Amino acid sequence: SYPFAADVPARGSIMRKKGVSRSQLFLIELIVVVLFFSLAAAMVMMVFGKAHELSAGSEALNEAISAVQSAAETDKVKLQEEVVQGTESVYFDEVWKKTDPENAAYRLNTEVKLEARPAGFMAIYRYAVGYASEDTKTMIYRLEMKKYYSKQSGIEQTETEQSGTMPADEVN
Repeated sequence: SYPFAADVPARGSIMRKKGVSRSQLFLIELIVVVLFFSLAAAMVMMVFGKAHELSAGSEALNEAISAVQSAAETDKVKLQEEVVQGTESVYFDEVWKKTDPENAAYRLNTEVKLEARPAGFMAIYRYAVGYASEDTKTMIYRLEMKKYYSKQSGIEQTETEQSGTMPADEVN
């Protein structure tokens, strides 16, 4: 039916003349699809990893707030003669149970400073929770509490200032 039917190559011979067969095209297409899904899987894994980091940071912040709140409540009920100026550290393991410094994952530092006032003294408590390793300077949570002790027995006032922080590498 075509005037130049003899000049029309047989089916599939064009691909063979160019050097690319159907099986080679299929393999190239398969490689492209595998590459696409590999990249998608890598991005999903990065998202899951970041979500896990944020979750761990949030859990550490919640536990740090609880530990500081407990320490502050204990210090808040101290009598005037029980208040001593200085620094004290309490160590916690990975699940926030008190432990010794060698097995600690977190450290709660309590600094007590006493300031003389005309009718008594002000006890300033500074709480800071961070990681127990000395090479990590990141603070998880800080709280400052002030308690006024009057020379007259029974007159006390308390105020608090708090700041919760996520480690810089976990905020992003």
